[in-house]
Amino acid sequence: MMDLARYLRHVAAFNGQDWDLVHREFYAEDIRVRFPVATLTGRAESLAWFRTAHEALFEVLVPKGVRISPDGGETVADLAVRFVALDDTDFIPGPGTARAGDTADVAMRATYLSGVDGLITHLDVDFTGPPVPGRIG
Repeated sequence: MMDLARYLRHVAAFNGQDWDLVHREFYAEDIRVRFPVATLTGRAESLAWFRTAHEALFEVLVPKGVRISPDGGETVADLAVRFVALDDTDFIPGPGTARAGDTADVAMRATYLSGVDGLITHLDVDFTGPPVPGRIG
């Protein structure tokens, strides 16, 4: 079962980019993850994708609104997400390859389904606005 404190611990681990912790403590073994750019099946595939996608990319989730069903089985979060390129990467939202210091701000809605053990079994992410490119510096 998901509650607000557990969800915020997930966000903190995600923002720390501790992908092993995120997957071990929050994702079910058979999780299904759907992003606008990829669909992943299983904890191992998701973990490998997150590691690869974030080799040269830092991502920060800022919850703007979180709704959790009374039974804790569904969590819907409206997020402001900032991506920062640490080096050349094609994993940043938007067209083309990003260079170190490039940013993208994206409004997203994430829907999480959780089992009674509190582990996330499904994660569906949709962009609710276009990526807004920027640059640090």
